Amino acid sequence: MKHGSVFSGIGGFDLAASYLNWENIFQIEIDPFCRKVLGNRFPNCVRYDDIRKVNAKKYYGAIDVISGGWPCQPFSTAGKRKGNNDNRYLWPQMLRIIDEVRPTWVIGENVVGITSMVQSNLSISLADQAALWEEDKNFTIEEEFIIGTICKDLERMGYSVQPIIIPACAIGTWHRRDRVWFLAYADCFGYERGMLGSCETQTILSTSFFTRFKTFNLQQIEKDLLAEPGLIENYDGVSSRLVKNQIRGYGNSIVPAIAYEIFKAIDFIHHI
Repeated sequence: MKHGSVFSGIGGFDLAASYLNWENIFQIEIDPFCRKVLGNRFPNCVRYDDIRKVNAKKYYGAIDVISGGWPCQPFSTAGKRKGNNDNRYLWPQMLRIIDEVRPTWVIGENVVGITSMVQSNLSISLADQAALWEEDKNFTIEEEFIIGTICKDLERMGYSVQPIIIPACAIGTWHRRDRVWFLAYADCFGYERGMLGSCETQTILSTSFFTRFKTFNLQQIEKDLLAEPGLIENYDGVSSRLVKNQIRGYGNSIVPAIAYEIFKAIDFIHHI
């Protein structure tokens, strides 16, 4: 299986893929510190920085799985929640990469705040134009949740999509950390690669994924997911800048153990 990650961070998705002996082909990450971590851990992987400048057409048909957790700040309840008005709203860029590559599977992750955000470009229609006074007119305001937009975007490209909320504690961690995970499968061209139909896929996922969360060794992942770029520490201790970057890297990272369980289910389906 060949895997590419978008908004790679410190490599949570890539680490999960490596545990299944998948080949990590490319990574897209703009943060310099995170790229150093990725370079230290995945030296054979091709890395890109700014996703807005990446042309991924060279990978068309060559990648089985694309994963990514696009920036969560536009949706996080800890921020201003500007949604698609935020300049960090980069889902359209991830969608473009998916369109250029056309992988069989797409796995996305974001904060649960995305489930309650609506698009800012409202559609307003005038229902009763016969009313003389403004206060007597009836208006219809149509809103669409961003999570619905994301699903529709993928469905227009031929993917069957299922967003699910999975907490970190589902695989035995000591914190909740609810996240929305998007599981998308390309029905329209998956058959050419020997994949199963959508109904069969849903059945297998229910038995091999949702009921087997605790099969991963958490001690192993705590050891492997270190936000260290291979730098030499100061003799008098770790620099404050390094510590700050490490904390940010961990905070923005996915839970690799959950990605591993999802990838394991995909791997199981692929080899049937």
